[in-house]
Amino acid sequence: MSKPILTPDELNALMGGQFDSASTTQTLESYFEPMLSLLESKFTRLFGLNVSVSNFYVQKIDSLEDVVGAEHDCYATPIQLPFGETLVLSSVANGDILANFLGVEIEKAVTLFVEEYALILADFFSDKLERLISASTYDSTLMSKEQVLSLPVGFPSYLVSFDLSFKDNDLEIRLLVPNDTCRHILKDANQDTVKITGASKSQMKAFGFVQPFQFMEIKQEVVATKTGESVDSSGLISDVTVELRAELGSATMTLGQLMKLKEGDTVTLDKIAGDLADVYLNGQNIARAEVTVLDDNFGLRIVDIVPPEQRLDS
Repeated sequence: MSKPILTPDELNALMGGQFDSASTTQTLESYFEPMLSLLESKFTRLFGLNVSVSNFYVQKIDSLEDVVGAEHDCYATPIQLPFGETLVLSSVANGDILANFLGVEIEKAVTLFVEEYALILADFFSDKLERLISASTYDSTLMSKEQVLSLPVGFPSYLVSFDLSFKDNDLEIRLLVPNDTCRHILKDANQDTVKITGASKSQMKAFGFVQPFQFMEIKQEVVATKTGESVDSSGLISDVTVELRAELGSATMTLGQLMKLKEGDTVTLDKIAGDLADVYLNGQNIARAEVTVLDDNFGLRIVDIVPPEQRLDS
């Protein structure tokens, strides 16, 4: 079990709506720091060139004046997460760099960049929370300083900032984490702390902590009924609907290559003509098959498939 991030007094202050600036900033920095290597690897692959992350820090803000400073205009792009909304603020200079690199207009370039950033955040939070987290974005909007200052953000809020560097370009990425969203992140970051410090049941309920339910392993076996009749236990779930998906192949490309795609272009997949398609059950590869045509629909002729018990595991 990990070392407590916050003390009992700090947790009580947090539950009472009070933030300790130094402790909260340190907690958020520790929480988000593992995301930096993920950002480097993902954007290196997307841009098709080496990308580095530096100058990472978390800053408490009591006014949006602390964020926009002397800037007159900036692009604001919301990212909606299941536990709250965050906001990416990009300078006009950042927008120019992205537009020149991607070869599209500024608003589109900023929106595309933040969409990729949102996917990385979703992967990061999914790993942290050990459940699937989705993230959605909205179109980037150029806002004046006055418009940014009027945004309905509770205080204190926190700014997660870092520099993203590639070629001779440096992007300053600023993620605004509003007050309510920050509380959810802190709650996750200190789950072990509540257990260690012996918090009361009412405190645990207030934080929303519950024990994960453990499902019984499903096995295919024959059982006897009260009448002595033998029944295959897997028949109990025989009416459950599952999703099968066939994949002909895949391709990896940079974001720059993606932006240059147009009608009539051909994308080369990683399989050669005649290779079998991979068949997936709920995301797990369970079979290989030939692609056929049945009337007016595509079909699959199964060539190789895992045993029934492994299909149940999927």
